[in-house]
Amino acid sequence: MNKVEYWLSIAEKIIGLIKPKFYNSITRIVVFFGLGLTVESQLNIFEAFVVASFEKLFGPSDFLRQLLSGSTSPWIGVFFVVFGLTYNGIVTVGLELIQKYKAQIPKVPEFSFSFLNADDEEIEQNSFLRGKLCHIDIGDIPDNSAYSDFATRRMKKESGIHQLRHLSGTSGPVKDRNIGSYDARPNRDFYRDRARFLKIWGGSEILAMYLVNKSNVLARNVRVEISCQRDKGLSLDNKNDLIPELPKQEKESSLSQLSSLPLHNTPTHFDIRNNHNNSRYFFEWDVGNLQAQEECSSYTNIFIRTDTSVDISIKVFCDELPSPMEMQYKIMPTEKSINVGLEQLKANRKEFFYYASSAIMDGYLERYQDRLLTEYKNQEDVLVP
Repeated sequence: MNKVEYWLSIAEKIIGLIKPKFYNSITRIVVFFGLGLTVESQLNIFEAFVVASFEKLFGPSDFLRQLLSGSTSPWIGVFFVVFGLTYNGIVTVGLELIQKYKAQIPKVPEFSFSFLNADDEEIEQNSFLRGKLCHIDIGDIPDNSAYSDFATRRMKKESGIHQLRHLSGTSGPVKDRNIGSYDARPNRDFYRDRARFLKIWGGSEILAMYLVNKSNVLARNVRVEISCQRDKGLSLDNKNDLIPELPKQEKESSLSQLSSLPLHNTPTHFDIRNNHNNSRYFFEWDVGNLQAQEECSSYTNIFIRTDTSVDISIKVFCDELPSPMEMQYKIMPTEKSINVGLEQLKANRKEFFYYASSAIMDGYLERYQDRLLTEYKNQEDVLVP
């Protein structure tokens, strides 16, 4: 809503308050009252009637004649007449002109933009990131040479199956699809991968864009641009899947990795694209048409991690807007931090999971795991062919 339409709407509401159903009767009363005062000021009819009535009953009274001898100004009556006619003109012709002018003003969409965090919660325009920044000051992180408990159990299981085949004299592919052939070796960089994982994800956030067309007008070719200055300690990236994945203690062989790849690769589509340069981060969200009273959120996310405050500029464009809607977000780094030692990097999987989860969006890994379990249970309860 532009400024002209805003003030016209206020004037329309005020006129609506002073325009009852019987406004014509009010006009007549005020005008007749004003005319009466005007006539009275010139002819003194009321005073003559009072004096005549009094003297007929009680006799002549010079005091009463002197009391009522002052003449009233005719301008008071004229004022009431003008006021009544002006009031009627405002609530009839004036209101009609306002409504007619408002109808001629082109209707434009009105948007509400916000960022959603990984838990689908709207963040404020001045927000701190969640979690803890992880400081890793370890001179020489050692290599890993051990297998995980899961890999050890799986290799023992497959070793027993191979021994059973040898004793029974059978050969050929394994019938159990859940076993398969597991060929892996210890990941030498496992502890370094964990350190990098904590450095990247600690104190970071996953953001999605959320837009609402609050008006009753269709918005065509809607797009949202966000940009900010590139500074040291700031990292931004756009991804369709930004779920933190814990480092693996083993590396599978190339043959095992190839066997797990899908037969048909579906091309990745981003509804948020980037076009960065050396001085600024720049993202564009292609929304398309947005119906009246409709809301939309991006399925592509934006990863953000920063050590300093970041000012993010947002611009919302569409064909109906003469100029883009603009707003600012100020994102500040988390105020919490932890020092990561070698003991944490060498912790077992369960301990490291909870340690990392506390540093990533205040327990996001645990919440995401619970959400997956809930979705899995819900799918089990649904009976479909």
